[in-house]
Amino acid sequence: MPSVTEALRKLDRAKEHLKLLKFAIERWEKLPGYSIHQELQDDQLTYVVWANRRRPLPDLAPLIGDCAHNIRSTLDHLVWQLGERHSGIPLPDDIAWWSEFPVAERESQFTAWRAKKIRGVSPGAQAVIEELQPYKCPDGHTFSPLWRVHELDRIDKHRTLHVTALAIGSLVIPPQKDITITNVSMGGFGVVLEDEALVAMTYEGQKRQSGPAMKMNFKVTVDVVLDSPGPLDRLVVVDVLTDAIQWIEETLIPPLSYFLPIH
Repeated sequence: MPSVTEALRKLDRAKEHLKLLKFAIERWEKLPGYSIHQELQDDQLTYVVWANRRRPLPDLAPLIGDCAHNIRSTLDHLVWQLGERHSGIPLPDDIAWWSEFPVAERESQFTAWRAKKIRGVSPGAQAVIEELQPYKCPDGHTFSPLWRVHELDRIDKHRTLHVTALAIGSLVIPPQKDITITNVSMGGFGVVLEDEALVAMTYEGQKRQSGPAMKMNFKVTVDVVLDSPGPLDRLVVVDVLTDAIQWIEETLIPPLSYFLPIH
């Protein structure tokens, strides 16, 4: 019997790939892959934070591609299950041939695909799928979790493996014992770390008491980002995949479950 559970087997597999990807990144981060240091400027009050990359990232591309593909396949499996529920088993050949979850950047694109890819699905389910299309995203289609994972999968399948890079993610400054921070200027966050040092942040402060030049305590985190031209460039890999899984579970499945049993 067609069900949501049957379609979500692919999503379970995607979660396994995501766990492996996170593990590979965490294992790499525990090794000395980059260094952080401060450089005092001539005014004796301003520091520049630098980050040096010393070791290349492992080859994460196959894991990224496998995870993205299973997420994308989940969507196609959902459409197939919805089609069997509405149009019967087996699906007529003319419906089965075109069955696919559409991902449209424009309304006209969706209108054309609706008549082919989801015509075996009930009108109500078609309306849900239409409402969640990337072109409906208020910030633009490239911000849609659906579009991003579709694009990841499309590039991986038809063009090339995804290249990743290391970028500064955040900088945490705990309360300082002998320094009052007067100004913070950030720059370099999200910028790929090359072999040479990169400015991450400058800050100015005032010593609370006389003594040696101030020395800040801070923690810098780094992210693994996509390194390719286009809208996906510099996006954090794990975030893109996690957002897509969450979007399916929290945004797509609830309204579609009205037309397709959970079990």
